[in-house]
Amino acid sequence: MPTFVRPDGDQSTGNWTSTPLWQKIDEVTPSDTDFVQSENDPSNDTMEVTLENQTDPASSSGHIVRYRYQKGQSGGGAPGIIDITFSLYQGTTLIAETTHNGVATGFVAGSFTLSGAEADNITDYNDLRVRVLANKSSGTRTSWGEVSWAEFETPSGAVVSLAGSGPSHQMGLEPLLETVCLWWGLDLTLLMVMLLLAKLFPLWVLVLLLRMVVVQSIFAGD
Repeated sequence: MPTFVRPDGDQSTGNWTSTPLWQKIDEVTPSDTDFVQSENDPSNDTMEVTLENQTDPASSSGHIVRYRYQKGQSGGGAPGIIDITFSLYQGTTLIAETTHNGVATGFVAGSFTLSGAEADNITDYNDLRVRVLANKSSGTRTSWGEVSWAEFETPSGAVVSLAGSGPSHQMGLEPLLETVCLWWGLDLTLLMVMLLLAKLFPLWVLVLLLRMVVVQSIFAGD
């Protein structure tokens, strides 16, 4: 099952209201009944919320930032053009972002998926943040940006490093483990626990433990 984390604190609020911002956009199920909004006629008005802590998924796929947003407006004059940029940061390091130009009134869902290279740049899943920037690029009608919900999805599953220690060398193991267990009559849960121990112990320890399980399986079969 994928893991979903949502805002759990305000890192910076800019001129967005109302604080605490994160409490207005942290629903498990998206809701537009409460939301945050930028200043009127924003000039790069920026807010940033921290995300809940999570475990490193040890995978480069399935990293998705989701949110809901719209333009608010009042008064007369030429329609204001509002552009909103959503970014994922680790600390002060930009991981990925996307910009929606000419945002319309009425909340809509938006998202962007990290590339494998972008996901590999995440080294601390406990220091992730979502940043939102609203900017009015033209028009005379009073306008602003609004956001009602945000979340970050990552994949789950047992993984192991096959070469080196970077995320680019990691792969999901569930299908492979199931095949191995069918061949050797091993307990899948025990084998997955042993593979996860490879992150804590040298490889030779893992090999020794695996050999013990295989030998035990052979004797059990006899």
